[in-house]
Amino acid sequence: EFPVFFVAASMAEGRTVTSGLDELRVKESDRLALMATGLKAIGATVEEREDGLVIDGTGGEPLEGGATIASALDHRIAMSFAVAGQHCYHAVTVDDVSPIATSFPTFEAMLAGVAGARPYPSAVPPPLAKAPYRRIWRRIMVCLGSTPDCSIARWDGR
Repeated sequence: EFPVFFVAASMAEGRTVTSGLDELRVKESDRLALMATGLKAIGATVEEREDGLVIDGTGGEPLEGGATIASALDHRIAMSFAVAGQHCYHAVTVDDVSPIATSFPTFEAMLAGVAGARPYPSAVPPPLAKAPYRRIWRRIMVCLGSTPDCSIARWDGR
């Protein structure tokens, strides 16, 4: 839901502003804090607010990557950064992906089945070429059922 939406926002065009999401602080983890910290670690421009995040997208360009992400045993955080690692210049490592099996046991196979996807949770990528990786990124987002919904975010076109 929101964690993978935040990943998509980090690579979208413009600025995404979310609010009213303070319940994400009391889920399996403080998802707002973990996503803000993790996205910053892989090169995204993120501002954490009390009840949401403000994320400036890259316009489709890959993020830097090269970080190890603490999942805090939260399956959604682990899955979100496994997806994010598919569109980064350098490997993104998730410290513990075991919680994914509880909620989405076929996630690893689904991610591996996306044409051109990197090994799960991510590995050192080949040099990125814009067009093929943009297509792969869109396909990953479709597989996960993520569609930006403007009722939960405001796009200001920056």
